[in-house]
Amino acid sequence: MRPRRESPAVTAAAVVAIIFGAFGVLGGLLIEVSMLLMPEVHTSAGRPAIPPGTRTMAGIVWLFLSVVAVFGIFLGVGIVRRRNWARISILVWGGFMAVASLITIPV
Repeated sequence: MRPRRESPAVTAAAVVAIIFGAFGVLGGLLIEVSMLLMPEVHTSAGRPAIPPGTRTMAGIVWLFLSVVAVFGIFLGVGIVRRRNWARISILVWGGFMAVASLITIPV
């Protein structure tokens, strides 16, 4: 049997997943902290610029996106280590993102 040669594209995909996952986590944490520390901004009419319900929902969404970014980091590390679950997972994630992009581009 010949030894299996690893593709550099797989390693590149792993590095990209780790880098963008790190940016996602940092961005999500920055937004979460800024939403907690930012005082309530009011319009000229005296109402809050961001309603409390919207502010809470935005915090939940950004927390979820941060968790997804952490998953992306673990996925990248799994790909670097050539784990089978990571390869399958990145294929599923890529297919999901392709469909989501096809839907959101026209919108």
